[in-house]
Amino acid sequence: MTSQRSFKFWLAALLIPAFAWAFLHKVWVGRFFLGADNTDFFYWFIYYFKNILNGVFPLWNPFENWGCLDYLDTQYLGVCNPLSIIIPVLLFLGVKAYWAYAAYLIAFWMMGFTGFFFLLNRIYNEPPIAWLGTGLLMFSGGLADFISWDFPGLYIFAPLGWFFGFLIGFVRSSDDPALKKNLIGLGFSCMLLAHVYLPFYFLTFFGSFLVSVLFFSRKWLTQFFAALTRAFKRMPLVLLFCVVSILFSLWPTADCYLKMKDHQNISRILRGEDENKTGNAMAVSQQMIDIGGLPSRATFSEFFSSYETGEQYLSFVPLMLFIFVLITLINPSSGIQRVIFMTGFILCLITITNVCPLQHFLYKHMYFFRIFRDYFFFWILFWSCFVVYVMGEIDQFLKLEITSNKRKVLYAAWIVLVHACAVIYLMSLDDVPEVSYLTVMASCLWFLARLFKVLRLRTGLFIIGLLFIGLWQPFYALPFIKGVNNSQLDYPPIEQGFSYLRPVFGSGYNEDNAQSHRMKYFKDASGFVVNGFMGQEGAYLLRENLSQAELSDYVRHKFILYDQTSLIQAGHINWGTVRKTVTFENLSALIFDRSGVGLVNGLKPSSPTIITGPNPDFKVVHFDVNSIDLSVNLDRQRFLVYNDSYHADWHVLVDQKPAKLYQANIAFKGVWIEKGRHLIRFYFGSWIDELRGWGVPLLFLFWFFGVIAVFLS
Repeated sequence: MTSQRSFKFWLAALLIPAFAWAFLHKVWVGRFFLGADNTDFFYWFIYYFKNILNGVFPLWNPFENWGCLDYLDTQYLGVCNPLSIIIPVLLFLGVKAYWAYAAYLIAFWMMGFTGFFFLLNRIYNEPPIAWLGTGLLMFSGGLADFISWDFPGLYIFAPLGWFFGFLIGFVRSSDDPALKKNLIGLGFSCMLLAHVYLPFYFLTFFGSFLVSVLFFSRKWLTQFFAALTRAFKRMPLVLLFCVVSILFSLWPTADCYLKMKDHQNISRILRGEDENKTGNAMAVSQQMIDIGGLPSRATFSEFFSSYETGEQYLSFVPLMLFIFVLITLINPSSGIQRVIFMTGFILCLITITNVCPLQHFLYKHMYFFRIFRDYFFFWILFWSCFVVYVMGEIDQFLKLEITSNKRKVLYAAWIVLVHACAVIYLMSLDDVPEVSYLTVMASCLWFLARLFKVLRLRTGLFIIGLLFIGLWQPFYALPFIKGVNNSQLDYPPIEQGFSYLRPVFGSGYNEDNAQSHRMKYFKDASGFVVNGFMGQEGAYLLRENLSQAELSDYVRHKFILYDQTSLIQAGHINWGTVRKTVTFENLSALIFDRSGVGLVNGLKPSSPTIITGPNPDFKVVHFDVNSIDLSVNLDRQRFLVYNDSYHADWHVLVDQKPAKLYQANIAFKGVWIEKGRHLIRFYFGSWIDELRGWGVPLLFLFWFFGVIAVFLS
């Protein structure tokens, strides 16, 4: 058994170079972190935590698509992850937003790979092997690149090592204290998996694992249920608390799922192009899924030829891993190795979407496979399984006792043959960097030196040498990962205030281009977004049925006062009438509710009054993303239209008393205001939303510090 002291030593040996890489990466690449997709996550995190620091949990985004729910982007972030508290703490201390986000990214990246080390050590009980596997995986292209490109993939990967490590410990627990610790660790890792991004990736991974167990290790299931029975009998309250916490942590994900199904919320980005005219279906087209797979990109030549291919999801895999696989082909197979291999193999078959029929079959018969688009995330999980498998094989290979000279010669011939084949294959490719050949040659000499005891190396020192050789190729390729100049990527220090006018379309930052996409959380967009619309049903209808020219001047104004309202049928909208309303030819506001139809004092209505800025009779006295307070003084009863999208969860108070809120002019909010001075408050959400917003992160923090306390006791 490996001592706790030895474990800590090897863990420290892992952390020190990892942190060094995280910071030196800036020097190597010349730029720090944040590729294109990750830039959006940077903006969303800062937007989110700036609001949290102001005491507001963001439920509504008034700056995008004329106002829309925050549900999808917020759920992508997995903001309940306890490590995310790093961001608001650093922001509160005055740290630049960019570096606050970078600190969190490094911490989460390290949490994931520390968990992977934990898993390898639990499986093989060999810290040097765990250190080798974690180091090679950490610097492989698809995983090192998380910091620069695909943060959702990191969310999927990071908790898995902890989950399976605690699962193994739970099954193997020999006494009640160990059983309790592993149960608590398992519960917390399940909470993370339930919360971050979409848990369906984990369900697919775990389903593949169960299939593999059923084929190759049914005994493991018996051991698991025996441990679960012991936990139920000896610590039922702990088990109950774990289950309840996991269910509670699913709340944001379940809420996101229900909102995607809600007809009020249109999420075109989750639909194929041929489906975007119909309802709010969650299914994406098979063609879109195939684009999200790998068959057109996952070629062996890509791993070794050019490192500037732009396919940063794959980039490269350390050449040493392939050499390890070939060298260890002579090993006898074990049950645990077969389970690991089979799990990864199933994930690989799912990933190559239009090459293998497995994904198409699952798409037709399992509903949540219609939600996936980014199937290359399974490729990341496949490589994780691959490394776990290879480390088991190399551990077994290094433990071979070769005493006779004849066997040494045979093993030496095998080692030379494997490396010769690797060289021949590399020579068949184009643009292979010299470092790849150096890696193969150094590996061959290193294995032969150990076989013939030229240097009389201990296993630990030999493994350090393997990692050193194995990282030549990845370190050569790292500088080719493209980053973004961080001087262009900071959140403005000025707090987002309320603007009475949206910018004119075409002003430079509200159009569908890369720069505007990066700035959409800072300045109020006018709502004209060509692709990936995620907004409310009314806004979607306006954009689909009226032209940009007809809408642009109307939606630019936030507040309009009308003298009268007219009824329009929800199922039979006369778009000619709507067109006249938004171009101010029609003097009435349009509503769907007959109870709100009226004309002020029976007089001939005057032209609508457009509010272009604060004045003594109309001003905004408070604004945040979930609410707005107005002070108005009217000379007669008027119907106020607030050109921010309507949603059933919006409410309005007039002088602190509830008033009827109407869906006005197809997409927006309206309310009747009596003559005189009034205080009007529009607010979004309910106490349940607030409970979810504040309660779930607090539960995660409680668990986080609780788990630390349990394992330090």
